[in-house]
Amino acid sequence: MNNIMRIGTFISLSAVLSTNVYATNLQEVIEQAVLTNPSILEKYNQKVSREYEVKVAHGGYLPDLDFDAGAGFTRKETETSENSYKSIDATITLKQMLFDGFLTSSEKARQKKRVESAYFELYNLAEEVAVGTVEAYVNVLLYQTYVDFAKANLASHEKMFDQIEMRSMLGADDESSLSQMRGRLNLAFSNVEAETNNLQDRWTEYLEIVGS
Repeated sequence: MNNIMRIGTFISLSAVLSTNVYATNLQEVIEQAVLTNPSILEKYNQKVSREYEVKVAHGGYLPDLDFDAGAGFTRKETETSENSYKSIDATITLKQMLFDGFLTSSEKARQKKRVESAYFELYNLAEEVAVGTVEAYVNVLLYQTYVDFAKANLASHEKMFDQIEMRSMLGADDESSLSQMRGRLNLAFSNVEAETNNLQDRWTEYLEIVGS
């Protein structure tokens, strides 16, 4: 009775593990893994930051407009009178870089190279995560197949055991045949247990890459 309960537990576990994978297709799984991977998000933000630095470097080509304004109060005294007046000063200065010894162009080119580097790092990392996702996804399905084979083998041995047990009760088979079949049945159960544990390990690896 204890073995039957354990068999039912492992069969239920394998069904739960496989159902979660079959519920989504591979493209959806890859998209989820790539779009939610923390390292990929970090690389993407790094790329965006470097793109902004290119715009900052390009700003060296643009005109620079400065505006200064001031206000004051002045009092002027003479021997015959005393006057006071307000003064307001405003200055607008427009500057345009004509040649800075290639500093601006060099800086812009350097920042663009950094953007290209960030892009390829992002691309390579996304490709690596995608490949790992496919491998984890396929492994779950593959090990689920192993579990299915082990379960089918167990069902076959259970049927054979029942038949031999009945024949033994009727005197058609001796106890040694029943004992031998019982050993095979226990081995079949152990195979289901082992393959289900392997499937659980593959499922854990899958979740580490794709997330819940």
